[in-house]
Amino acid sequence: MKTAGILLASCAAVASAKMFQIEVYTAPDKKVGMVAKLDSISLAHRKMASGYGASVELGGVYCQAYSDVNGRDELGEPFWRGQDAMFSKEGGGAATIGSFMCKDTVAKLRDDDDDDDDDDDDDKDKGDDLDDDLQGGGDDDDDDDDDDDDDDYLQGDDDDDDDDDLQDDDGKNERIDLKLQGKMASGYGASVELGGVYCQAYSDVNGRDELGEPFWRGQDAMFSKEGGGAATIGSFMCKDTVAKLRDDDDDDDDDDDDDKDKGDDLDDDLQGGDDDDDDDDDEDYTSKQLQGKEVTVQFRLDFEAFLQRKIQLGKLVLTKDINIGPQIRQAVVTRARGVSASSVSCQLFGNAKGTKKVGEPFSIMDMSLQKNGPPVVAIKCNVPFINPTTLNDRGLGDTEETFDKGRNLKKNPPKARARTQVVLEAVQIGVFHVGNGKSDDDALKRLR
Repeated sequence: MKTAGILLASCAAVASAKMFQIEVYTAPDKKVGMVAKLDSISLAHRKMASGYGASVELGGVYCQAYSDVNGRDELGEPFWRGQDAMFSKEGGGAATIGSFMCKDTVAKLRDDDDDDDDDDDDDKDKGDDLDDDLQGGGDDDDDDDDDDDDDDYLQGDDDDDDDDDLQDDDGKNERIDLKLQGKMASGYGASVELGGVYCQAYSDVNGRDELGEPFWRGQDAMFSKEGGGAATIGSFMCKDTVAKLRDDDDDDDDDDDDDKDKGDDLDDDLQGGDDDDDDDDDEDYTSKQLQGKEVTVQFRLDFEAFLQRKIQLGKLVLTKDINIGPQIRQAVVTRARGVSASSVSCQLFGNAKGTKKVGEPFSIMDMSLQKNGPPVVAIKCNVPFINPTTLNDRGLGDTEETFDKGRNLKKNPPKARARTQVVLEAVQIGVFHVGNGKSDDDALKRLR
């Protein structure tokens, strides 16, 4: 009885301390784990003193890696269940890992960087300061990070009627084209800080040749040309939804031809049902964008049997080929390689052609089927045109990251990167450059 009491007390202590495991990618095919505690700095032990990425499996925990033991120099982005962090030093090697901090919200990881008032100084007693200067409301004028039409580009309030903004005179959304010049003519990625705005980069000035994926607040776009150099950037288009970015490319029916009158066409072939084979646009897009990317799906066959299988993105996989029985009760995406797990959408099918859907599409939120339901013959997982509903309730999106044989498509180039800003009314786009170690304030452009 005494032993049982000690055991119960020990379990209670562990539960109250909220202890869990963090795993570090120390090699492309190897992970090393450590026990971490919520709200405390957890030092990386010697076996994980360097690595290429980190993950945590416990839900409701959000962690940040640091390159020092004091938790001051952030390494990569915050990570949580289903959203791994990827990082490496310049040259592609493993990054030095010093410590981790984990909280129960992403916002709390950033508390130390905000002086909790509403201006842009670093003093809590000098006014208000929000994380995002575009949300700060009034500005106490100790910086010039606001939006006006004077010669200083960024001072005062902008009430000019001739600015291009997200709405025309009728309140309808109009296209925004940014013709790029100078230092913004090439780059490795782009971001936008204003919430509710979704942008697409193009390699041409006419907005025809898409460059990378759509991006929004918390979800950067990364792109580079073959060979790893900076990609040519010609223009941007911004809308208030991702779907509207795709309107011009969709003939609004449900097949894969380019004729609106020949059938139905949805943005995502997972939603389009049968393909009429008028063209091979979907397969071309899949093979180029999703090659080498895969997800791990956990299947529940009954109340006792859980099986995990890796599914290649963009390919219709027969359940018999992955040794999964036809009677599936539940399915959920647990991990992803090469993309964010929460951006993946999977669909089960009742036939080998992938035209008869079984259940609803699922991702990191599981999907359940009734007992003795229809047999599942195939599964297909894909990355739809990025859906803004993948944003979590803190306004942070999930970012695509590639982890392949120790080389990363780094979401963030080194901290020494320069960031050239484009300001258009309230839309501010940043283009990532690598190298000079200072901000290109002199390259701020006001473009129409």
